[in-house]
Amino acid sequence: MSRKSCPRCGSTKIVEYEFSFKCLNCKSEFKIDKEAKIEAEDMLTIQEMKGILEELEINEDREKVNQLKEILDDKNDSK
Repeated sequence: MSRKSCPRCGSTKIVEYEFSFKCLNCKSEFKIDKEAKIEAEDMLTIQEMKGILEELEINEDREKVNQLKEILDDKNDSK
């Protein structure tokens, strides 16, 4: 467990992976922001980011969208 808290529900029941973390309380998953440019309350979940990309796919370059989806996929994390 980590000392950080969930940006959604405030729970400290967090599991950290190499590139992301998950709240065990509300099940939200977030990418780790190592540069801390985004305030916690403004962070989007991985699921929300993927939903936005799905909407953009209609008008955007499919290759770029697929690359962004790969970044968001948790295949780089050991779960």
